[in-house]
Amino acid sequence: IKIKDTNIEEPILKYTDNDYYLTHDNYGNNNSLGSIFMDYRTNINDKKILIYGHSSTKREVPFNELENYYSKDFYENHKEITLIGENETFIYEIFSVYVETKDFTYMNLKIDDTTYNNDLLKYKQKSLYDTKIDVSDNDQILILQTCSNHLTYKNNKRKYLLIIAKRKVN
Repeated sequence: IKIKDTNIEEPILKYTDNDYYLTHDNYGNNNSLGSIFMDYRTNINDKKILIYGHSSTKREVPFNELENYYSKDFYENHKEITLIGENETFIYEIFSVYVETKDFTYMNLKIDDTTYNNDLLKYKQKSLYDTKIDVSDNDQILILQTCSNHLTYKNNKRKYLLIIAKRKVN
């Protein structure tokens, strides 16, 4: 995964569950900072891909940089996410940035057209700012998730910063 002009240029790991890389580095060593990893239930060509990574106020980890998306100015200069597979590269265009504290249905991967379209509209409506990017149920999306370190959400037990993007058609 790569976001131009940021420190995010990392391999995406995957395991048989979503717990292993929360506490292991790229080499399989125990590490509380974990790694950047894809949800074990998804693949690079799925309609909806979830990628996770830790953020920290005390230590340097790649997804700390996602906190910059609270600023629309930062978004304006970093609208795209590149996902590089073994044989293909995909560009995703960010259409929503928000923090989720209550509704974790975005993690649901069972997709039907009606539900999916409603979910896309919900993601757009929750965005901190209007990206002016249209989405439809034909779009393949990528969700980057990390814990939010923003002071606004400090009293929430669960607070996930979500950067949601749609795959650009070549």
